[in-house]
Amino acid sequence: MNREIKFRAYAGGVMVYFGLVDIIKQWNPDRPQDGFLTRSHLSVSGENQSIMQYTGLKDKNGKDIYEGDITADSETAPNKHQIVFEDGAFQLLLSTGGRQTMKDASWHGKYYEIVVGNIYENPD
Repeated sequence: MNREIKFRAYAGGVMVYFGLVDIIKQWNPDRPQDGFLTRSHLSVSGENQSIMQYTGLKDKNGKDIYEGDITADSETAPNKHQIVFEDGAFQLLLSTGGRQTMKDASWHGKYYEIVVGNIYENPD
């Protein structure tokens, strides 16, 4: 699947979005975990922010879907799914405790649920 590579970080109570071209300085090339600086002057590191990658899919309303998002059939649907990246694939954590890959849950790059929140701003 060809997809745009972009990210978001939850930092200091704010969700910040950026792409690879927005990374302007890596703090220490020998220690990637030390982080980097973006054009918007966000200092990003694995120690103080949660960095999430874009899945390449949009929900049925056209909203980008990222790791950490929570999706459902509708705003009021009881069954919600968390998006994670595990075992080399974006996956849904199903309310039944199982997993399904995003590829299996989509049809020609379209995903038929909506993003209803994320695990940082809407943890329940």
